Amino acid sequence: MGPEPSIAARQTIQRLLINQDYARLWAASAISGFGDSIFETTLIVWIVEDLAENRSWAPYVTSGLLAASALPVLLVGPIAGTLVDRWRDKRRVLLRTDLVSAALVLSLLPVAVAPTSAFGGGAQADAIRLSLTLIVVVLASAVVQFLRPASGVLSRDIVPEEEWPRAVGLSQTAASSRCWWRLQSLLRC
Repeated sequence: MGPEPSIAARQTIQRLLINQDYARLWAASAISGFGDSIFETTLIVWIVEDLAENRSWAPYVTSGLLAASALPVLLVGPIAGTLVDRWRDKRRVLLRTDLVSAALVLSLLPVAVAPTSAFGGGAQADAIRLSLTLIVVVLASAVVQFLRPASGVLSRDIVPEEEWPRAVGLSQTAASSRCWWRLQSLLRC
């Protein structure tokens, strides 16, 4: 008689995802990336359907949102990678950056649900709401620049050296699927 199904399933996952620690890191990264994709798509839909509905400048704001998420990659990314390499506790960096990112995303909730009159009404209210949204997107993207190198270094620490190429491949597969999902959701907008 073979091993119990739960034990066999655990062993299969462990073989597929190298070891238990890497499997947890990979799953957390995949879930976080999927959440990022949903957040970005939701923001675009919210802006197009609510804030910029039937306005000629809607495409510019949508492009601005994408640029706001890309700008920190260029400006903060290289600095963040250097700093993360010098910090000792990469796990703590991962946890803190995820918490800060979640707090930033949640800070947009009042902006989204508050009545327009809370921001002064009319075009001024839309400008304030869009500005706050773009600021949060820039800050959240800047925070993520610390998360990615910390995840990479941590995976190197928990994966045996002979399995590094496989770990990088699995990480790239997860990142590619997130990019594909983002592309598909943007094309539907």
